[in-house]
Amino acid sequence: MFLFRIVPSHANVDEWLWVMNGDLPSIYLSFQDAPSVNEAFREYVQGMLRWVTYVRSGNTEAPKDVPPLKIPETLQAADDLQRRIDSLERIIGPLFS
Repeated sequence: MFLFRIVPSHANVDEWLWVMNGDLPSIYLSFQDAPSVNEAFREYVQGMLRWVTYVRSGNTEAPKDVPPLKIPETLQAADDLQRRIDSLERIIGPLFS
C-alpha cells in the first residue's frame, strides 16, 4: 500500500491516491474515500469481495462499486481471489484493526 500525491491532469482527478500493488490484483483508491491506511485496507478488501460476488453472480456488467481488475472473470479466478483475500484478512488484517 502506497499513498501518492500526484499532479492531477483534470479537475475531477484526486491529488492523493492510495495504490495497492503486489501479489493480489492492483487497484487505486481515492484518499477522500479512504482517508486512513486502515480505511484503505478495508476498502481494498471490500472491493475485492465485491468483485468476487459480481463474478459469481454471472452478471455481464459490473456494478459501479466493483473495481475493474485485470484478471479473467471466471469462477476459478473468483475462488482463487476469495482464498487470497481470506488469507490477507487473517494474516495482515489484525494490523489494520
